[in-house]
Amino acid sequence: MEGADADSASLILLRGPAASRPGEIGGAIDVTAGGRTVPVETIGYAVFVPTPDHAPIGPFLLSDEGLAQLAVLLGDPRGSLAVQPQDPLAADPLTTGTFDFVDY
Repeated sequence: MEGADADSASLILLRGPAASRPGEIGGAIDVTAGGRTVPVETIGYAVFVPTPDHAPIGPFLLSDEGLAQLAVLLGDPRGSLAVQPQDPLAADPLTTGTFDFVDY
């Protein structure tokens, strides 16, 4: 994404816990950057912060391909090894199809 700083950009993903699992209370996070706070209250949704001074972009639903790429980057053995990690700053996640943007 143009204007993103590769050294400080962040992708923040809510991975759990799932409220639909017995005995689990649903997770939620608030992401604050650039003077704006964005709540993320649904598992699988994420926000992108290009620089610490930039407001968060999102929340948006991370696609299955995006989740698989993230799993590979994190070394998660459940991730698809067929998916080659891509530099998330090399393309605009809102237009490449890697992420599905949902505006509230």
